[in-house]
Amino acid sequence: MNSEENYDSALVLLNQAFVKGLQNPMRIVSDSRFYNLIDNPKHRQEVRVILKKFASDNFTTIVREDEPGIRISVTGKVLNENTKRPIENVIVKIVQADSSGIYFSENTTFNPRLFGYLKTDRNGQFTIHTIRPGSYLDDNGSPVPSHIHFTLEKSEFRTYASEFTFDDDLIFRANGNVDLVPVAIKKENANQTNYEVELNMQSDQ
Repeated sequence: MNSEENYDSALVLLNQAFVKGLQNPMRIVSDSRFYNLIDNPKHRQEVRVILKKFASDNFTTIVREDEPGIRISVTGKVLNENTKRPIENVIVKIVQADSSGIYFSENTTFNPRLFGYLKTDRNGQFTIHTIRPGSYLDDNGSPVPSHIHFTLEKSEFRTYASEFTFDDDLIFRANGNVDLVPVAIKKENANQTNYEVELNMQSDQ
């Protein structure tokens, strides 16, 4: 069996395991047994499809133990924009750059290496443990603030795809919120830098 066949077999087995109720699907992202599968550009996309399909946890770690960068956690709260009530069971897709501002190194379509799929709890909350994304230059050569991309999906609500930045980012502080994106607020604790961000969804009714 060649390596492609091994990868394909691994994907089939992974899907079957989740169908049978294997808990915490996102744990494979930080499990060294799955590194080769996720490092393969083609199969990384397929892994993401599977993880979105079986998203169930409201918290996850999206980086490996040896991932360079400053460790942070971000807790998001998803609210109904009109009523300000929390929304449960929202599918949350997260993608971000690494600490150098790089999403992926392969010459392919957009295929980020750092990603996560979660589902909000009854309080509308989710938490990711990750690293602080690095900044990079936009198409005009201007530096952009550190940020994390998100997509929120829930029946009876409009899909919301955007990004949030950080209130302590120096570029953000210098330029202001020019793109009017959500802003994660820094909350210090003894062990790690935490952020909290509020995300509002619009009803499609």
